[in-house]
Amino acid sequence: MQRKKNATSSYELKEIIVTESKYPQTSQEITHRVDALEKEEIKQINLPNRNLAEAIKYLPGNFVNPLSRNDANWGSYGGLGPKYNSWLLDGLPIDSFVDPMSLDFIYLERIEVHRGPASVLYPNYMTMDFAGNQTPLAGITNLITKEKIEKTYTNISLGYGSWNTINARVYHEGNAGPFNFFIGSNYEQSDYTNYVTKPSWLNMIDDPEYKKIKDYFKTTYFFTNDTKLSLFAHHTKHDGDTGRPHRGYDHQYDIINLNFSSPLTNDLELQIKGGYRYYHRSWEEDNYPINLSLREEDGVKQNIYPFDIVLHFKHWGKSLLTLGVDAQYSTYETYKKISGDKNIGNDVKARNFGIYAQEKIVYDKWVFRLGARYNYTKHSYDLISEVKPSVDEKSWDRLLWSAGIRYNFTDKIGIYANAGSSFLVPSAKSVGGTLSPSDRGVPGKNG
Repeated sequence: MQRKKNATSSYELKEIIVTESKYPQTSQEITHRVDALEKEEIKQINLPNRNLAEAIKYLPGNFVNPLSRNDANWGSYGGLGPKYNSWLLDGLPIDSFVDPMSLDFIYLERIEVHRGPASVLYPNYMTMDFAGNQTPLAGITNLITKEKIEKTYTNISLGYGSWNTINARVYHEGNAGPFNFFIGSNYEQSDYTNYVTKPSWLNMIDDPEYKKIKDYFKTTYFFTNDTKLSLFAHHTKHDGDTGRPHRGYDHQYDIINLNFSSPLTNDLELQIKGGYRYYHRSWEEDNYPINLSLREEDGVKQNIYPFDIVLHFKHWGKSLLTLGVDAQYSTYETYKKISGDKNIGNDVKARNFGIYAQEKIVYDKWVFRLGARYNYTKHSYDLISEVKPSVDEKSWDRLLWSAGIRYNFTDKIGIYANAGSSFLVPSAKSVGGTLSPSDRGVPGKNG
């Protein structure tokens, strides 16, 4: 009953301020459906696989399906796969597959799930790994971290469980006048089981094990109540093995966000955001079932740099004009190491540029929204499956649109509709895969 009461107070009894237009507004002033989970409720949600996607699995339109603590966020949004809902961290895109597993809940202020087409204000994410590029066709999920720390808080926890599982966390947040901050570190290790099958259905000869370390911090400096500069950094180190001597893995995920916002006049606000994402997954392959010796080490590296500059102009009461430019630059590389020699499989660079405008008119009980984006994407292929391709670059450009309308019968009841267009270019993994021609027929090489 307590959980039900908290959920009711989060959704109905208090006014929810959301950032559907990258600018704080009440839910009555937007045409999308937005579900907001506040930090008090996030703390009460059980995340059995330590995956932030599990926090939203009971919200309408979401199917969340991480299979383990080390698995990506396989699920669906609005009946579509996870690549059709863009995940954001403080308004900048992140990987909807990997980052919900990497990030931590303890520093979140709020999670907002926006349902409906959002391809005008929010760009595609130029990731090449897992299922590839991601687009906000079915909406966005925005993780919003803490900025204003009202009082000092420290959390130290330690846990032990089955399979020699150890969990430890040290976290602290506080402020010194206009300077606000949080800092923390998590550690987790475990020996898995082979599911009591003999022989193991995963061909294990020993219990697999893993370690996961998370380090993170954020600092926010308020020059005034409305002018602020923040820096966020998160590092995840994840390594272990899958139950055989030469089946180890070593993954690293890094995120940096730098955000600045300031009012230029009473009605005009500027936001500038930039970031860096680093994804590096490496794993060993052995000669099983012939023998257990090391055959090779495979890996995937990505570097992604997102940027966004936006102006908000308030006019005609609560109406809002949004103008912005965003860009991304990414590199993608797959490789294999055999006897110390590194062979590059795929080597691709991608660029994405967008310019967008959206007008939202709030008139009495009506809200009208119309927006458009011009988007340009270019891929440069240096190597595809270890070979220099005959077509070494490809570009796409599209004009996207989005529109919505809402009528508020009361403060609690409204009817609304949205429509829009989106597009998704093939990722480098879709073009070249992660397997080379020489892998055909090799045991353990499939997919």
